Formats: sequence, structure tokens, C-alpha cells
Amino acid sequence: MALRKLTKETLKNLKIKINDLSSDEITRLYTKERFDTEKFRVFDEDFTNNTIPENLSEQMITAYIDNNSNEFESGKLLYESMAFLNPSQASDLGLWTHLNHFELYDYVANRWSAIWNDPDSVTNFPNFIVNHWIHVNASQADLIDKPLSGLWWSFYLTIDEENPEDRYHLTRIFFKNESLRTKYLGQANFARYKPAMLGVLDFIKKYELDNDSLESSARAIVPYINLLGGIRPLTYFDRKWFVEKLESRFLEDIRAGRKLFYRPEEMDDRG
Repeated sequence: MALRKLTKETLKNLKIKINDLSSDEITRLYTKERFDTEKFRVFDEDFTNNTIPENLSEQMITAYIDNNSNEFESGKLLYESMAFLNPSQASDLGLWTHLNHFELYDYVANRWSAIWNDPDSVTNFPNFIVNHWIHVNASQADLIDKPLSGLWWSFYLTIDEENPEDRYHLTRIFFKNESLRTKYLGQANFARYKPAMLGVLDFIKKYELDNDSLESSARAIVPYINLLGGIRPLTYFDRKWFVEKLESRFLEDIRAGRKLFYRPEEMDDRG
């Protein structure tokens, strides 16, 4: 399938129209199987001449199920099918929204099925659709948090080309915790600077913080790196520098068996 994108006007109208629909109308138009364009004016245009496999969505669903709902293998299938994208192309809102609604709709619907399988858990149906199917801006936070673009960017930012034997070794760590990937580290101020991302993941792997304290460690590491970024331009430094800075700040705590992050109510209990 050749890639296409929704026009900017279609994106704008789609979001407006969704917010005018009731929950019943939404589940009639967004079914488990397909997106019904009946109430929408949908226009698309060519994106690139590159193609993706016809059965990519089916492959991704199978990988997601076979790997106990971990999205690493699904993301790998998506990224390797679309590795031809450059960062500018991978920030195109029309591309991802088109994929969400058409070529890869089945995967998004299977991954985020609450409006059909558990509707009582969805407090706002229009927001649910916008949050999972419609891109509204190209910020790092929005791209990493959406179902398909988030998978692509998660791989792009963490692939280690210095380790050709297993360039996904850090990506696997990134996918161990969804909050780490889509909220804490994935939305960090420095997230688009790849040496910083690789350095943080190098540090996590080196000290095995991914075994049982991954999310907690990220809550401490992200603000610290952001703080360093307020003092000096982080783009001057390589991944090794980030590991060294994290060691100088947290190694004593690690060796003492202390957590790196404490909630306010836990501060008095620190050893």
C-alpha cells in the first residue's frame, strides 16, 4: 500500500465533528472493524511512493497478542516497514491520522478497544477518539503518546547503531514500561536529542534499574537531566556524558540500595 495523508482541512474538520457527536454516534462510525466516513468530509493526498505491507495491521495484532500485550514486536514491525521516513515526515499529522483511520485501523481498534469492550470506563467518548485516532499537533508529547506514531518514534529514538549485533537492546528496555515510554522519558524535554535518550537507557541497563524500579527511576532521572538542560545546552554532549552525570548523581544511592525517587510522604522513611 502506498502511503497517503489526510489534508490539513480534513484533520481540522474531523476533530471539530468528533466533538459534536454522541457516544452512540461515535461507536456507530468508529466500529471494531472500520471507520465509517458517512458523516465526514475526508480528503487525502499522496505522501510518498513508499509502500507498507498489505497485512501489516494483522501482523502487528498477532505480535501484540503473542507477546502478552507488550508492543515491542508490534512496534518493530511498524518501524521496519516505515524505516524510510525521516523525522520531518514522521512528524506529519496527516500521515499518522490516515494510518490510524484506514490502513492500520484494525491495530489501533484492537489496542484501544474500551469504547466497545468496556464503555463504562470511558468518561468522554470524543476525547477518547481524539486521544487515540486524531493527531492535533506535532509536539514530542503528542507524537510519542499516540498509538502508531508513538511506536515509530520509540524505535527511532532508541535504536543503538553502535551495537550492530543487537541495535534494539535499549529499545527493549524502553518498552518494558508504558508510562516510561509514553509519559516520563518519552515526553522529556530532551527526548528528541538521541544521545541523551541513549545515555539514559545505557545508565538504566548498566545498573539494572529495569528489573524492578524502572518507572520510579525515570521519575528521578528525567527531572535531573531537564535540570542540566537548564544550565547548559545538552546538544553539546555525547551519550557517555549523560551516563557519567547520572552516575555522579545517583550511583551512591544505587550502591546503598536506596530508591532514586521518593514521594513526599516517603521522605521521612528514607534509610
